[in-house]
Amino acid sequence: MWYWQRSMSTPWRSRPATAILFRCLSNSKSWRMCQGQAVTLSRFGQLDTRLGILFAEAVLSLLQQTGVAPHEVTAIACHGQTVWHEPDGAAPCTLQIGDNNRIAAMTGITTVGDFRRRDMALGGQGAPLVPAFHHALLAHPQERRMVLNIGGIANLSLLLPGQPIRGFNTGPGNMLLDAWTWRHRKAPYDQDGRWARSGLVHQGLLQHLLAELTVRTIAQQVLLCGGCEHLLVCGGGARNPLVMNRLSALLPGIEVSHTDKFGVSGDDMEALAFAWLAFRTLSGLPGNLPSVTGAREETLLGAIYPVMPVAVKL
Repeated sequence: MWYWQRSMSTPWRSRPATAILFRCLSNSKSWRMCQGQAVTLSRFGQLDTRLGILFAEAVLSLLQQTGVAPHEVTAIACHGQTVWHEPDGAAPCTLQIGDNNRIAAMTGITTVGDFRRRDMALGGQGAPLVPAFHHALLAHPQERRMVLNIGGIANLSLLLPGQPIRGFNTGPGNMLLDAWTWRHRKAPYDQDGRWARSGLVHQGLLQHLLAELTVRTIAQQVLLCGGCEHLLVCGGGARNPLVMNRLSALLPGIEVSHTDKFGVSGDDMEALAFAWLAFRTLSGLPGNLPSVTGAREETLLGAIYPVMPVAVKL
């Protein structure tokens, strides 16, 4: 969850909200919905409302912690929790829950959300949207750079001088590793890759290791796209030394670095991107890249949920 403060050029992040949001997102009913299992309209509506309330509580908690008044904040950018994304077929659709009306009403701050559907209305996939932000912050006029986000799925942004910006998924990111860790260790992830590094590698099984599958699919895509000088890595996978070391080994001649080294927090990258997209929407500027999403044209992204101006409140 991010918001823009009027007197600042960069957003704040609600770090204390992590525990609050995890409580909702770890709910079994929420996960079943994300996996395509049947859910009643009542349950869907309740989850949408409850998640919106939790997002709003996270913002209010941060405002109290930082001593910032709601009227000092330009807007909140809220992507929401994706529960379904089906960009192909006769009626492409995508659904994110977390009621933005609740967020605006509880915080008194204009909220921007529903970022993907306008791109899809113009024939795009509605994703990925973050390469535009990668280009704005990390592109170089001479250097070939690629930005790799290793979340549940790994995705790559190609920032190559003289070529259209491109972005796509490379394959599994942390999801296989996290699922295996949960199954055997009852932990949400393998912190710093400690469990993976504690064992001995059986060379005959190396190809089948989950981490190896992740890094090999990534390395293959980097090389198929002609390689680069700098591979800038962000997301949770960037904090796994095993993954980072294997990427460096499989990509000789390419500097594999955290985006933090280039001034952008790898942990906060995606949330920062949606705050930036909200800023563009409020400024009347397009946020999508047709060369990435396949949309027919550039367009504004998102819906604005305004609040009553302070000056006209009775």
